[in-house]
Amino acid sequence: LRSTTTEDTPRVEVRRFTNGFMHGKCFVLEVPVGKGVLAGSSNFTYAGLAENRELNLGQYEPDTVDTVLEWFDELWEQSEAYDLAALYEARWQPHDPRLIFYRMLWELYGADVLREMEERDVSDLDLTDFQRDGVWRARRILESLSGVVVADEVGLGKTYIAAEIIHEAAIKNRQKVLVVVPAALRKTWRDFLALPNINLPADVVSYDELVIDQDSAGTSRSRLQDLDAYAVVIVDEAHALRNPSTARADAMRALLEGESPKKLVLMTATPVNNSLSDIYTLLSYFVTNDAAFSDSGILSIKGYFDAAQSRNPEDLSPEHLFDVMDKIAVRRTRE
Repeated sequence: LRSTTTEDTPRVEVRRFTNGFMHGKCFVLEVPVGKGVLAGSSNFTYAGLAENRELNLGQYEPDTVDTVLEWFDELWEQSEAYDLAALYEARWQPHDPRLIFYRMLWELYGADVLREMEERDVSDLDLTDFQRDGVWRARRILESLSGVVVADEVGLGKTYIAAEIIHEAAIKNRQKVLVVVPAALRKTWRDFLALPNINLPADVVSYDELVIDQDSAGTSRSRLQDLDAYAVVIVDEAHALRNPSTARADAMRALLEGESPKKLVLMTATPVNNSLSDIYTLLSYFVTNDAAFSDSGILSIKGYFDAAQSRNPEDLSPEHLFDVMDKIAVRRTRE
């Protein structure tokens, strides 16, 4: 495409017709023995010209060829010069691997980044930028799945992320919120929600209270309101639910399976304690369809985790879990 004659004149000229849609495929040939026109299905590509099974018909009658040439010349005059060589050159230029990595990230998350810039509000609770990022991502996942695992490392403010979600539900939307915590954290959570700069209404119960009071929920002797009154459920130290065969796991499923849909926020800095099945169990509280991620090529979530679980732990890499974790979790490290 860049070649020239001995007089330094370009041997190839390319123009692009932009004045409407054109689908005609025509090859005009001028050779010493005369002129000819080939028209048919062949694209002007290597496959179209050399590999595919195409149908092309040749015309060599002077009148027909001259008519086609007039048609071509008319379109040529309407077309714009186009540097096709530059398009190919850009694809073959060497690039720094870091730049390629950034471009891959942009292709994966660019739309989300732009949307976040447009949508992310100033925090109602004066959160840091880092925490607001976590809130925005958690909200996006909640919108899609009605559940999210907030798995930031210890000390990064998971409680404040939860508080922002509680604020949106309880203050902005006037919905009822239930917070389920280990008994040792019950007073800590109640004191936190009562802080002057927080001041959020929510029922706080322990795991055991959730189990014991569930049958009497909505009565004066229960610490729980009617289960269908809650729109949002926050669970702290959610790895306590990793065993699906416990009374607390049964109580959590019963809470979530009521007539009123609920959004679930599972908070844990240690989503994996014993095995990868811990994550699968947490996920199963809000993703009940095994084929929920089939549009991403994950035909079975259970099969996906079984395959990862069967690998030698030393051979595990992000590729074996990332596709699911990226959909369900907010996970940041101190680094």
